[in-house]
Amino acid sequence: MPFSYSYENQVNVDQFDVLPIPDVEEEGEFITKSWSETYKGNILYFMSGIDLSWNKLTGPIPYEIGYLSDIHALNLSHNYLTGPIPESFSNLRQIESLDLSHNSLSGQIPPQLVELNYLSTFTIAYNNLSGRTPEREAQFATFDEHSYEGNSLLW
Repeated sequence: MPFSYSYENQVNVDQFDVLPIPDVEEEGEFITKSWSETYKGNILYFMSGIDLSWNKLTGPIPYEIGYLSDIHALNLSHNYLTGPIPESFSNLRQIESLDLSHNSLSGQIPPQLVELNYLSTFTIAYNNLSGRTPEREAQFATFDEHSYEGNSLLW
């Protein structure tokens, strides 16, 4: 199932580059300063990192992102995202860095996230999350209070 955001369907990589985000089932073109390449099919499944920070994205995080199992880094920070952190994020078995900070996410942190063994950076600061923080074991023992700050209903 394809997903998209209404924010012009583009991510500004820097002042010279534009990276169109294709629907999962469609053809997409990746353009940078030095090369251009066209891909067909499920290109998002082959990406190792996605940085959509500071893009004025709104609405809930699509649960389909949780099925991009080879993603190593996901940054959705500094947007206007709402709703819960999708439980499907527990499928991101290769993820090393997850930044969901500075949004308006609500609800509880899915307890299944403690099963993400490679996670070394986890930031959910400045949202509206509530409930218990994940058990301080395994990799979650390495995340300090700065990972969670700005969520007054977390304990």
